[in-house]
Amino acid sequence: MTLARIKYAKGNEIKYISHLDFQRSFHRLLNRAGIDVAFSQGFNPHLKVSYAMAMPVGMTSEGEYLDVELVAPMDGEKLKALLNEQSPKGLEILAVKILEEPVKSLASVITEGILKVEVPVEDHVTENKIREVIREILKKDTLELTRKNKKGKLVTKNIRSYIKKLELDRISSNKAHLDMVLSMGSIDNLNPQLLLDYIIREYKIFKEFPKAKIHRVDMLVDGNEIDLK
Repeated sequence: MTLARIKYAKGNEIKYISHLDFQRSFHRLLNRAGIDVAFSQGFNPHLKVSYAMAMPVGMTSEGEYLDVELVAPMDGEKLKALLNEQSPKGLEILAVKILEEPVKSLASVITEGILKVEVPVEDHVTENKIREVIREILKKDTLELTRKNKKGKLVTKNIRSYIKKLELDRISSNKAHLDMVLSMGSIDNLNPQLLLDYIIREYKIFKEFPKAKIHRVDMLVDGNEIDLK
């Protein structure tokens, strides 16, 4: 088995494409680039491509990952160049590592996401007020959010432990620039927009519209970067 572990960036041009549509687009990219990808067995064979995490529509990122199973070994730099030659605007392949030994799937090992968020501030709100709210949130033992699960039932969860980092970097042009590290993965997962919605609803320091700009900087495995060297 030869696996290509790929890190890529998604820009503004493709941030409103759904995860399913992005998958289809990437499969076409592999075909245009002439990459010989392995297929699954069975009645409905499909390309053996697996994604670390689906990215919410509207977000940009410089830290997305996927695995592609290749039919034969291939140089990582050559694969990167071939894909970038055919990539649409807004998609850039940043790094490729060829793995010859079996590894756990990305989806099963990702635990956190690093994020930068730009959100409009209510006119009356000061920098000190935002820092005060953040301190109050981080002091909480319980922070409950209610949302629908995959079966459509309302479920309440204490998501305080999902917030690993929440800091105000600065205020510029009446927008707060926040740094976050949130739980992200197959076990615990917190959409940053849900956290922003909670802050808007409970503390009224940020504006609901225009929507916040959310950018994923990277994904982590137990606090560590994914090794692509």
